[in-house]
Amino acid sequence: MKVCPYGSIKFDQRNGSPVIFPDDIPCYLCEDFPCIAACGTEALLPVEGREQVRMGTAVVSHRDCTAGQGCNACVSRCPTDALAMDFDVFRLVVSEHRCVGCGLCEQTCKTVNDTIAIKVSPAWLSPAGTDTRGA
Repeated sequence: MKVCPYGSIKFDQRNGSPVIFPDDIPCYLCEDFPCIAACGTEALLPVEGREQVRMGTAVVSHRDCTAGQGCNACVSRCPTDALAMDFDVFRLVVSEHRCVGCGLCEQTCKTVNDTIAIKVSPAWLSPAGTDTRGA
């Protein structure tokens, strides 16, 4: 979809609908959300800010995550402050209320680590996965 300046929006080969694959190209949560303005089907509902977007939730593989050894690349890249280090157990935690599923953490993780330790689970896979707010 040409409206996305980053090329994040692709067309699903199964049904032709626009979709974002955050493991390929994440959503950069543009300030003015041109994708929402361009969507003619109301598949994307208007949002007042990036914290209202719901595309999915990041899931951490604690076995593979190196945050306990000093890596904080994904934490520093998260635009909604959804990632934090729990120093009691030296593990990365995801705030499900803040995480929008943009995939920036996943992209960052795979550029600094050999194994991707954080991946986005799409909203449509969750029990309440009918929310279509935002990108």
